[in-house]
Amino acid sequence: MADLRNLGDYDWRLSEKNVWRVERYLLDYPHRPIRSSGARIRRLRRAYRAYRARYGALKPVYGYEGRETWTELPAHFWNVPRR
Repeated sequence: MADLRNLGDYDWRLSEKNVWRVERYLLDYPHRPIRSSGARIRRLRRAYRAYRARYGALKPVYGYEGRETWTELPAHFWNVPRR
């Protein structure tokens, strides 16, 4: 797993400049295929389609452990009215 702390003192998180160093690190990091079954992919697609049918353009964020601890996004980042 790539660990961006390996970049050292390079503070890329809130940079208003380009972050080429992060991009290069991730591109150079060894990649391996993600194993998954066709049945799992079909199940996830069904769940996604059902969510979109019910909520429209609202992004599904279910399944992210610890989501309740996330910082709220500023309103200008939302592309749909909040509920």
